[in-house]
Amino acid sequence: MKKTIYSLITLLAIGSSLYAENIENSTIETTNSTLPIAQTIPIDDTVVQTENTEVIYETNDVQKKSNIKNMSMTDTDGKSYSIKASGNDIKIEGMEGKVVFIEFFGLNCPACKDYTPHLINLQEKYRDKFQVMAIEVQKHDVDPINAYKKSHNINYITLSNYDVGSMVRYVADKSGWTGAIPFTVAINSKGEVQFAQEGVLSEEKLAKYINLYSK
Repeated sequence: MKKTIYSLITLLAIGSSLYAENIENSTIETTNSTLPIAQTIPIDDTVVQTENTEVIYETNDVQKKSNIKNMSMTDTDGKSYSIKASGNDIKIEGMEGKVVFIEFFGLNCPACKDYTPHLINLQEKYRDKFQVMAIEVQKHDVDPINAYKKSHNINYITLSNYDVGSMVRYVADKSGWTGAIPFTVAINSKGEVQFAQEGVLSEEKLAKYINLYSK
C-alpha cells in the first residue's frame, strides 16, 4: 500500500458564529462570508487532543460554483467510495440521502475513545439515515485500525489517512482544521456541510443534529 503521509494543515481563519442553543426549534445562525485562501504549515507527529467544547464553527455559504474536485476513499475493509466535492458540498458515493459525520480521530487519543461510544450508539439507532466515516489521522495503517475497531466494537466505517489524504486536505482547507482531534464534520442528507467541530459533543446533541439534517 502506497503510504502518502498527509503533512499539511491550515491556519485558516474562518468566519464563525455559534449555533443557537435552541436547536429544538431548528434555527441555525448563518454567515455571509466566504473562506479565504488557506495558509499551510507542516503537521506535528502528535495531533493535539481537545477537551469537551460546545462551540461549533459554521461553514455555510461557501462559494459553490468552484470546480468540482473528484476524490476517492478506501476504508479499512477495502471498500472504495467516490467523492465529488465543490465548495461546501461533499457528495459521497453510497451515502445519498444520509447524514454523514466525517470524524478525524487517533488510536492514541483519549478524547476520541470517550467519543466512540456516542458514535456507536447513534450509528446503531439511526443506521437507516446516518453514517459515521472515521478517518485515523495519527499515521496508523489498516491493521492496527481494524484491531482497534474490533476491540472497541465499532460498527461504523473506519479509514486510514494513508488512503484518504486528499480528502483530509480538502476538509482541512475548507473548514480551518488546526489538527485537534476528535474533529467532526457534519454533512446533511443533501451532501452539504453544516458545521465543523473540535472536541466531544454529547450524544443527545448529536442526535438532534442527525434528525435536523436528515430532513
